[in-house]
Amino acid sequence: MLVVSLSTLHVDARKIPDHRFPLSLVLLFALLASFWGGCSDTSDGLDTEVAHDTRPVDLLDVGLDAERPEELNRGPCMPCSKNFDCLGELTCHPLGEETFCFQSCERSDDCPSGWMCTPLDTEGYQCVPRTLQCQLDCMIGGCPEGKECDQDTGHCVQGKELCASCDIDWDCAGDLRCHPERSYCTSPCDPYEQCPAGTACQSALDSGGKAEIRLCTSLYTECCHGESCEGLCLRQTPFRVDGVCQECRTNEDCMGEGEECLGDGSCGLNPCTHPYLPVEVDGECVQCQVDEDCDSFGEDGEYWCDDNVCTNSCGGDELCTYCSDPYPACVQIDGIWSCVQCTDDLDCDAGTCDTSMYSCKLEGQSEECSGCQGDAECVSSIGTFHLECDAASGCCFDQGGWCDGIESFCPDSTCVGLMEAMGTDDSLPGMPTEGAFGACSCENPLVGDDYLWCILVPCVSEECLGDSVCVEPTILTDATGGTPLETPGICLPLVTLLAISY
Repeated sequence: MLVVSLSTLHVDARKIPDHRFPLSLVLLFALLASFWGGCSDTSDGLDTEVAHDTRPVDLLDVGLDAERPEELNRGPCMPCSKNFDCLGELTCHPLGEETFCFQSCERSDDCPSGWMCTPLDTEGYQCVPRTLQCQLDCMIGGCPEGKECDQDTGHCVQGKELCASCDIDWDCAGDLRCHPERSYCTSPCDPYEQCPAGTACQSALDSGGKAEIRLCTSLYTECCHGESCEGLCLRQTPFRVDGVCQECRTNEDCMGEGEECLGDGSCGLNPCTHPYLPVEVDGECVQCQVDEDCDSFGEDGEYWCDDNVCTNSCGGDELCTYCSDPYPACVQIDGIWSCVQCTDDLDCDAGTCDTSMYSCKLEGQSEECSGCQGDAECVSSIGTFHLECDAASGCCFDQGGWCDGIESFCPDSTCVGLMEAMGTDDSLPGMPTEGAFGACSCENPLVGDDYLWCILVPCVSEECLGDSVCVEPTILTDATGGTPLETPGICLPLVTLLAISY
């Protein structure tokens, strides 16, 4: 009798390079056993008998999937020599001078708190500790519940709860992460999952600045969620002023190019281009809203904002008591208190206040000249103008060509305010040193810098009075940075034009 035992067919699978014994051979052995077991006689008369081994088959030895020996079960950051040494889908990769088991990933969101997604070799990306260290006591031995592995020290530390301040992920408990831009503990999130009320799922660079992670980020200036957000300001309007949350307090709070803090507490381009009324408040251009708006006003003492007007300790209000008709109002121009006809519409019996010259204008009506017949009738009450009389029109006009539509007029054209065109507090030679003023408009200006020929040969302008020359408005605004005038030309004295050119 021929005795064939399965134990005699035992093959050591550990000697097979891939630790797998071909299943086809296993099936062949089973078929042979069945064949031998079904025959009791043979042609040569030999009696055969199959002896069945009652010991359990070593599945690892024959290559079938089975639970691996405990000593080979290696989790993340555990030493390994090949992929087979690592648990589940973990794979073996080099880190430093050794190799360890790691989880594959596509982005840092796939990794636990305190780990990041980075390539260690040519086999894709893996979740690794942020400090790139696996041989830490708290990594090897683990940490008790409620404590986290401090990768800087290797010790287990108490994790902080939601919204607590933090510097790094392992400052936070459990799956919480440290928000890298706001330094508080918060939850990771998925764009398709809802974050707690008061927060939103937003992307941020991880604490190493190497990869994006998605975190539930507070919509308010402080970390909060639900009812704890009550009374806080949103990040878009982080400053509380008089109980109201607004985007800015001063110009320094605005980050956009050319933006200023507007009167409603929002950042934007200032609609008020008037150099002496630069601040917008409730749709109106005024001198100031806060004391800081008056920093550039004059050098004769400290200025502060009083009812949207810059004032100082040098008795501005007292000086204004001397203002009388035709200049009953008072305003600071270039840091100097000056008497003017108006500062707002309330100062005008009719019409509106043209703040480019602080004079009252009647819509649709031209300026009314004084009706002079001789120079003696043209006297500047505040000494700003050097007046003469144009008997043909009955208008007093300034020898330098300046006007204000109150004392000095443009007999055949319009007086145009220059403060917007100037765009600066600094006056140019030939300009009045006090009060508000303008220049007469004209229709046929010299082109470009042709006015320079007037230095050699005096120019005669039929449109301009005195020694003024009709030039393009851009001659002035290009030099001062102001707002271009909507008129073909303006009459400027030659001395002022020379100052602009040189």
